[in-house]
This record gives sequence, structure tokens and C-alpha cells, in this order.
Amino acid sequence: MKFRTVLLSALAVAGLAATAACAGATAPRNAQAVSAPQAGSVQQQGSVQQVGAVPQVGAAPQTAQATEATGAPADAQNTFTNRTITAVGSGTVSGTPDTLTVQLGVQTRAATASVALNQNNTAAASLIAKLKSSGVAEKDLRTSSLSVYATYSDNGSTVTGYEVSNMVTATLHDVSKAGTLIDAAQSAAGNAIRVDGISFSFADDSSLRAKARADAVKQALTQAKQLADVAGVTVGQVMSISESGGSAPMPMYAMPSAAGAADSATTPVLPGSADLSVTVQVVVAIG
Repeated sequence: MKFRTVLLSALAVAGLAATAACAGATAPRNAQAVSAPQAGSVQQQGSVQQVGAVPQVGAAPQTAQATEATGAPADAQNTFTNRTITAVGSGTVSGTPDTLTVQLGVQTRAATASVALNQNNTAAASLIAKLKSSGVAEKDLRTSSLSVYATYSDNGSTVTGYEVSNMVTATLHDVSKAGTLIDAAQSAAGNAIRVDGISFSFADDSSLRAKARADAVKQALTQAKQLADVAGVTVGQVMSISESGGSAPMPMYAMPSAAGAADSATTPVLPGSADLSVTVQVVVAIG
């Protein structure tokens, strides 16, 4: 009986020891797993697993810090590379126009619209035929306006007749023949002739425009150099050049008069000179 009691006591003690051992092995690991990220891994048991978990939690901040660190010098370098001076220059050249554009036409009046129109048609046909025979190519002739309208008395209450106007735009590539052309038009249309105006231009302005561009770029580069010298920096390579707008040759107008045609053998028409301008914007790097 005594032996049985001692055996049971020993078994009970062994069971309690085993329970305590299991509790001691499990509880610290669970507690450490929960508290390790906050307390900083005090327990030795499971330390490898805890060390592996810390870099994973902190990986994103470390990557962000590395990006910021490497990004700063790149931004600074870009800022340095983008140091530029922008200058604007313009070039203007003059030349003698070689093309004449003239608006000629006939204007007739009659008591009825049909009579006025028939008279105008006859005069306009004679005018166009004369222009062609004077050397104006058919492709250089076009009708620019045609109108038929009633005329009224001074108080505007009564129709007094009808007026018809037919205007033709002619392009002449030999300016020296301009006066002769106008005289021929007047002889064909008689008193019905009308001259709305003439203008001069260049058939090909490419060579003039090239020179104007070159002058504009030189002026812009000179301006950029002056700005750099004042700022104490050096001028580097040209980053960009853009043509920011320019002006075409300004047409010059003249209105030959019928009296002028009568007083001289040929109506004088002088082309004079015309200016062509180009404006450029130049961006250069500075160091």
C-alpha cells in the first residue's frame, strides 16, 4: 500500500513537470513572436526567425531612402544641365520685287440691269483679250469680283439705274511691262476701265529669306554672348533654334491715273524695293 502511494506521487510529480516544461517551451516562443518586433528580440530562442522578419518589415523604407539619396544628385545634375540662355534675333533684307499683281476691271451703268450687264460683258471680254495679247498667261488671270446693283436718287426713294462691275486680277512676271499693260487695258475698255490697285512681290524669296535667317541667328548668338559675359558664365553649345515668326515682303500699292496715261507714252509703274524679315529664337547652354 505504501509503495503504491509513492508510485502515484512520483507519477503526479512527473506529470506536473512535463506540463510545466511544455508550458515553458510554448509560452516564451509565442510571447517572443508577438513582442519581438516591438521589444527588439531579447530571447535567444527563435532569434534566426526574428532576424529574418525585421528586414522584411523595414524593406520598403530602406528602398525609399535609397531612391531619395540617388535621386537628389540626378536632380541637381539635370538642373545644371538645363542652365541656358534664350536670345531672340531678327534679320531683314531688301530686294527688288519681280512680280506685279494688278486688279483691273470694267464698270458700266445703264437704265436697266440687262443693258448694263451686256455692256459690261463686252468691255470685260475686250479687256481680257488685250491682257492675254499683252503677255499675261491665262493661268495668271482670274475673276476677283462681279457685282450688279441698283443705283438710287439722292433721297434714296427712286431707282435710277443699274451698275455692273467686273474685276480681274492679273499677275505679271515682267514688272518692266506693267505700264504698258495698264495702257493696253485702258485702250481696250475705254472709259469703263477701273484700276483697284497694284502690288509687288517676289516670285521666289528663298535666297532672301535664307540671308535674313542667317542674320537673325548671328544677332541672337551675339546677344546670348553679351548676356553670358555680363552674368560671368560661358556660352556652350546651341540647344535649339526656332523661327518664331517673320514678315513677308510688304506689298507696295500704286494707283495709276487716267491722266497719267494721257500725259505720257507709258504709264510709269516703279517697283521700288521690299523688305523681308525673319525672327528666330536661339537657346544656348551655359557653364
